[in-house]
This record gives sequence, C-alpha cells and structure tokens, in this order.
Amino acid sequence: MSGLQTIKAILTDVQFWVPALALAAGIALLLWLR
Repeated sequence: MSGLQTIKAILTDVQFWVPALALAAGIALLLWLR
C-alpha cells in the first residue's frame, strides 16, 4: 500500500508545485520585462 501512498503524495505535491512555479515564473517574467 505504500506505493499507492507515494503516488498519491507525488500527485498532491504536483498539484501544489505546478501553480506555485507558474506564479513564480510569471512574477519573474514581469520583473525581467520591466
């Protein structure tokens, strides 16, 4: 069962990191273009 828990943890991690990285990239891009 630990395999399923690991996959679930990774998916939850991705759901958090993708928007966070996109937001950080957007802010960096705005600052860089200014």
